[in-house]
Amino acid sequence: MIDSKTYLTLCQSLELLWHQGGIFMIDSSLNTAHIEEYCSNEGIQYVPVCIKSWNKSVLQILNDSGAFHNIDFGIFSANHQQEEDALVNFFAMFGKKRKILLHFEANDYFPMHEGGMRALYNALVLLRGSIAAICIHDSYNNSMVKRINLTFMSKIVYISYKHNEATNNHVEAIINGLKANRIDYSIDKEHVGYRDSIRKYEEEIGQGARIIVIITNDYLESPHCMYELTQIWKNKNVKERVFPIIDIEKYPRDSEGLLKSKAFWAKERAKKCELLAQETGSLELLQRELDDINDIMNNINDVWTYIHDMNSLDMKTLIQDNAQYLMNQIKASFTDEAVGTNLQTNNLTEINRTSPSVTQNGNTNFNINNNYGTIKIG
Repeated sequence: MIDSKTYLTLCQSLELLWHQGGIFMIDSSLNTAHIEEYCSNEGIQYVPVCIKSWNKSVLQILNDSGAFHNIDFGIFSANHQQEEDALVNFFAMFGKKRKILLHFEANDYFPMHEGGMRALYNALVLLRGSIAAICIHDSYNNSMVKRINLTFMSKIVYISYKHNEATNNHVEAIINGLKANRIDYSIDKEHVGYRDSIRKYEEEIGQGARIIVIITNDYLESPHCMYELTQIWKNKNVKERVFPIIDIEKYPRDSEGLLKSKAFWAKERAKKCELLAQETGSLELLQRELDDINDIMNNINDVWTYIHDMNSLDMKTLIQDNAQYLMNQIKASFTDEAVGTNLQTNNLTEINRTSPSVTQNGNTNFNINNNYGTIKIG
């Protein structure tokens, strides 16, 4: 039986799955029984799909899995020239009544050819909100498999910044402050090891419960930094999760700065488009870089509105004394979150047959809604 804390974390993390669509790798110690329990409690149809061979189409893999009884996959293949179109129609028909969670199972890797993965991914994104796919083995390594790390709700503070001499001292002050205040943290230079995926770590930052973001001129023009920022925005709750340090002179914090930033990324996009037109070999990396720039431009209005509106104080105030002011703000945010927030997603009594207990210290307001049981205050 899955414990209540992990269950709540899983529920919050999988909200991303339904919102974004696609294929997700859950990086945790969960097993098939846990996933089945989650689906049963949430009214989701759980469909395990065992992949026995990669040298087949996705429709053949689904057919061979035995998960879909009394379905003639040949009809979908015959009616659609493109596998993606066949998958969209099949999933749309199959997922009419309730959400569907496909759980792809394999021995030690995701054995599906690139064309099949692309067709599956595109179909799932198109039907996001009604059907999605997961795998739970940490060896699934494919650019179309998004990682969900179940540290999402843990008290780990991530640091998103541009590597250069100008920010090195600021980063060191922040790290010293986190250590002095015994706050768990994660930063690339300490936690991305040899041969680890940089991109997956950037996506992990995007899912972080708390992220210190040092926004500088160089940050706003870095594809890697801006990719991290788009991941943060995609995972919502920016106001609660992000602690900004903004030090930009090149870009005014108004509509002029927005237009200037848009012009910069429009030029970068034009460069990638030109390279794509000239390239005769593999296009996957170039296409991914172009997709990232498109994501940046799609989110840039919201990012710039945040930069314009947010009172981030000045760099000196936030960094002095090993960033103690910033540390106090982060600790206070965790304290506020501890009261009630994690009890609103599910009825814990249904999970572990015990009454939920909340300890509230200090003078923080505490609201109880839709309660039908006895409330004991002591």
